[in-house]
Amino acid sequence: MILIGQGMALVNAYRTGATSSIPIPHTGTLRHRMTVALSAALGPSDRGVRRFRIDRIIPAPSDPSRKDVSVTWAINSDLTWGTLGNGAQVDAYIILRTLYDSGFPVARVNLTGTYTTHTHHESVVMRLAMPRRVDRLLKQAGGWNEYDAGSVWPLIHRIWVNPDFQPQSAE
Repeated sequence: MILIGQGMALVNAYRTGATSSIPIPHTGTLRHRMTVALSAALGPSDRGVRRFRIDRIIPAPSDPSRKDVSVTWAINSDLTWGTLGNGAQVDAYIILRTLYDSGFPVARVNLTGTYTTHTHHESVVMRLAMPRRVDRLLKQAGGWNEYDAGSVWPLIHRIWVNPDFQPQSAE
C-alpha cells in the first residue's frame, strides 16, 4: 500500500513539480515569482486554509547574491500517499524542487509544515531545511528528475518532526 502511495506521489510530484511546466513570470519581485511557481506546483489546500506563504527572503550570510527563503505550508489531509507524513514528504519535495530547480537564486530553504491538531488550530508539526549544497549534489548525480520524495527525504535536515507526521518507509 505504501509503495503504491509513493508511486502515486512520484507521479504527482513529476506532474506538479516539473519546473519546465511551471509558469514562472520573468518580471516582478522575487517573492512574486516564487509565489506563482509554488502556487502552481503545490495546488490548493484541501482543508480550506491558506496553502502556503513565503515568510522571509533574506540575503544569505555566506553569499549575499543568493537568498535564504522561509516558507510555511499547510499539509493536506489527502491520504493518497498513504499517511499525512508521506503527503508532507511529497509537499516538501515539491517545494524544494520548485525553489531550487526553477533558477531562483536560493542558498537555503527553511520549511515549516502546519496541520490542524487536537487544539483545532493550525499548529507547526514539522520544521525542515535544505542548503544549496544538497541541491548541487542532486544535480551532480543526475538532477531532481532522478529522485523521488522518499529518496530526497533523508537529505533534508529535519529540525523537528512531530512523530505523528513522520513519513512511513516503503520497506
